[in-house]
Amino acid sequence: MGVGSGTGGSSSISLSAPAGVTAGDLVFFMVFCDYSRSVSVSSNGGYTLQSIYTSPTAGERAYVFYGYYTGTQTSVTFSLNVSDHIVGAAIAYRNIKSLNYELFYDYSATTNKSVTSSLVAPPYSLVFLVSSEDTDTSTTQHSGQQNANLTGIIERKDVATSTGGGGGGQFVEGANATASAKAVGTWSWTLATASTTSGIILVASNYATVTVDPPAYKSELFIVHNSKLPEPWEV
Repeated sequence: MGVGSGTGGSSSISLSAPAGVTAGDLVFFMVFCDYSRSVSVSSNGGYTLQSIYTSPTAGERAYVFYGYYTGTQTSVTFSLNVSDHIVGAAIAYRNIKSLNYELFYDYSATTNKSVTSSLVAPPYSLVFLVSSEDTDTSTTQHSGQQNANLTGIIERKDVATSTGGGGGGQFVEGANATASAKAVGTWSWTLATASTTSGIILVASNYATVTVDPPAYKSELFIVHNSKLPEPWEV
């Protein structure tokens, strides 16, 4: 996997795939902005991008745009509908064939955060936590990420900006490194400054999928073709 630099601005940012990516890698672009703003792709750099995003009524909005790298793409430009602040970074992984996800919202201004997921992680899959914070500072805010159901918990990227109203977010990775499916369970983390949050929990695997749209949240239904896979995200 690879992680790019965090970038912020008042109206737009351009993000490139991290160093070391190769054709077939899945590139995630996490982007954050004020809840009253929205982000669009003004230049896709040659990517075919999909997007997942939260729609909070306060605080900070979280976006995940994602697309496969073919070896020819350039940077992607993300733009706000109305200027204030926008901040983000790119993270890339290898051998991801499917994503399942759900959204969450926490409007309490606290420093200790937790969210329990209803998702199930297939054998040998990765689980990502993408969450926002709305503190007006360029100092990164996240620490102490935990999930008792997963292993290898690591914060891959924390971004923050004091431009406009200020805000930011994190991208955290964990793994179900076992031969059995298990509940994603509860994520917890600490913020340096009390804040609301909204976010996205994603389950990533090398299984084939078919898309469904249940009423609670958009997701994908896993169809297992392999009883066991190697740990495919390692580069």
